[in-house]
Amino acid sequence: MKSIKLINAIALLGAMFFLNGCLDTEEEPVNPQFEQFEKDVAAIDAYLTSNGIDAIADEFTGIRYVVNNPGDGLNPILSVVDSLTLTYEASVLSSGFVFDEADGERFKTTDLLSGIAYTAAFIEEGGSVTAYVPSFYGFGATATDDIPANSIMKIDLGLDAVVDRQLITEINAIDAALEEMNRTPTIDPSGIRYFLEQGVGNFADASSIVSVSYEGKLLSNGEVFDSSTEATFELSRLILGWQIMIPKMKEGAKMTMYIPSPYAYGTGGSRDVVPPNATLVFELELLSIN
Repeated sequence: MKSIKLINAIALLGAMFFLNGCLDTEEEPVNPQFEQFEKDVAAIDAYLTSNGIDAIADEFTGIRYVVNNPGDGLNPILSVVDSLTLTYEASVLSSGFVFDEADGERFKTTDLLSGIAYTAAFIEEGGSVTAYVPSFYGFGATATDDIPANSIMKIDLGLDAVVDRQLITEINAIDAALEEMNRTPTIDPSGIRYFLEQGVGNFADASSIVSVSYEGKLLSNGEVFDSSTEATFELSRLILGWQIMIPKMKEGAKMTMYIPSPYAYGTGGSRDVVPPNATLVFELELLSIN
């Protein structure tokens, strides 16, 4: 790898919150970073059009990308994984100058340039993608001898592996328990295992308020730690596992989901009822979407 090791220009969560706020407003942008971001996105779109490239537009980040191979393993959720094994080439779009590359190397997600980390999240293990990334997720207004200020990036990336030791350990434990029960689940790219009896109403989405009936148990001993015959929640405020799985359900659907702790209460657990690193089993019915 070209060990350029420039600082991680935009912290991942900082980038999320900044752009989420900017993209959701209808007011005229006043932040210079966002003004440049808009220019970058327009320039990327013009480049793609002039070169006949049919790319997917990610509405959340503004990144445009082409999936060469979707992969068929885990999908990295950047707030969860320990690290990623990647093969990539990152270049300046305007000049083609390659400023960084890796060949099957392992990185902590927090050590990656934000644009590279986001690009990896568009595919699953074994997949590859080409992304066109605004300078906001790279070096911004910072310039070097080879990288001009406000440089749009092109990133060709292969996702070799998602490394999350706790997640993989718990997935193996879930699979062993289900094999012992002689049950074959549906496997979500997150690693969550589930059984679904689909309903006939509308689908939920990330902004939904949902009413559900549920029972939550610990996989380790079957102990019930929480339940309700009818509870109403803002989906965006719930554990990540529910945020991932409930949008797969229509009103009236019933689901049994096996959620590893990185998508639930993680290393801290919850109060005195969910231990640290606890795999959870939920029996859930989606009663209504408000």
